Amino acid sequence: YLRSADPLFDLLSKKQIGEFEKIRAAYKKFRRAMSAEVKRLWHEWFLTTFTYNTNAIEGSTVTLLETSMILFDKLTPPGKTMREVREVENHRKAFDYVTAHPSDISKNFICKVHKILSSEILEPAESGAFRRVQVFVRGAEVVPPKPEDVEKQFKEMMLWYRGNKKKYHPVVVAACMHTTFEGIHPFVDYNGRTGRLLLNFILMRHGFPPIAITYRRRAEYYKALQAAINGNLKPFVQLIYRYLKETKLK
Repeated sequence: YLRSADPLFDLLSKKQIGEFEKIRAAYKKFRRAMSAEVKRLWHEWFLTTFTYNTNAIEGSTVTLLETSMILFDKLTPPGKTMREVREVENHRKAFDYVTAHPSDISKNFICKVHKILSSEILEPAESGAFRRVQVFVRGAEVVPPKPEDVEKQFKEMMLWYRGNKKKYHPVVVAACMHTTFEGIHPFVDYNGRTGRLLLNFILMRHGFPPIAITYRRRAEYYKALQAAINGNLKPFVQLIYRYLKETKLK
């Protein structure tokens, strides 16, 4: 087996791998130095930022300030739908679940994340369960698989993960899993939000800080995601690299 023959090994330069190790070490030092109060404040800041952006990417009109009001002041902003408010509350519960999850990724774990995100929004039969209908993604070049093929493709994704999670750099594994998951689109809705939590779970499991892909840069995200679904993972790996480089750890 020739390492250089595997394109997934060529997605990160030696310099980038070195920078990732610095980020991981800085994050570990940052968390170790935090008092309980600072840890709480950082958690609230990131949770608000992540929740606002992940919902805004999917069309929510709730602002960053309104997200904070819902999360920490238990206030319902005027003019917002109950669905939008519920999406904020559910994302907090899902993020807390992902953060506290002690074991590795499984079908049950991913379905549970989806169930929490879509609770009291989707029909109970659709929440946390693979879709039984065809779905279409606006602006996407590739149509997600037929419902009867979802289970098979999901199993293939999980088999790849179990066989390769230690073989490749964690950032490459996170990129592969997120983009493959989005390509399968296993649920009727809330695939994007579930996938971004999955991405962060893998990063955090390997000692990296979580990232909040921003609404402002959603075009870059969509473009990189589409490239990956079409077989070119490099733009998405570089996207994660840029977000991790921008993480404020001081």
